[in-house]
Amino acid sequence: MAGGAAYADIALKVPGRHNLMNALAVAAVAWHLGLRGEVFARGVASYTGVGRRFEFKKKWREAELFDDYAHHPAEIRATLETARDMTEGRVICVFQPHTYSRTAGLMDDFAEALSLCDVPVICPIFAAREQPMSGVSAETLAQKTEGGVYAESLEAAARTVERVARPRDLILTMGAGDVWKVGDMLR
Repeated sequence: MAGGAAYADIALKVPGRHNLMNALAVAAVAWHLGLRGEVFARGVASYTGVGRRFEFKKKWREAELFDDYAHHPAEIRATLETARDMTEGRVICVFQPHTYSRTAGLMDDFAEALSLCDVPVICPIFAAREQPMSGVSAETLAQKTEGGVYAESLEAAARTVERVARPRDLILTMGAGDVWKVGDMLR
């Protein structure tokens, strides 16, 4: 409703409450600027998302595999809530922390967000531009995460997924580094 009347009838092609909220915000701005509702609706209908944002990769052993760039606790939380809404099975998340400084500064927030999934698999930190920091590790993050499993490599993460995944599970690879490779390793 806008100005007491229906503005537009839309169907989003991207999942998640966060995307719905974004679309509502854009609708308010579009209405305020005088854009006709049908023009707004066509624009929304044409948006199918971007790579590495809840991107469907493949069906694997009757489970679905998605990849997402989320590497901050708020993004992780939004992505895992969306995953939970999309499956009747469990949510398995293979997460690769990005940078030592971010992992150190947000360790407890990461652990809390990752605890939203059923099987959190934590890979080694993707250092990017940084050198390792004493006392900061993915293993520590896994220990702080409810149900967390530490995988010493991407290959080990793939083996963990192969061992624990069941039909109807939703599997996510998540992080800003090269964690997406885990999906390619699933046999």
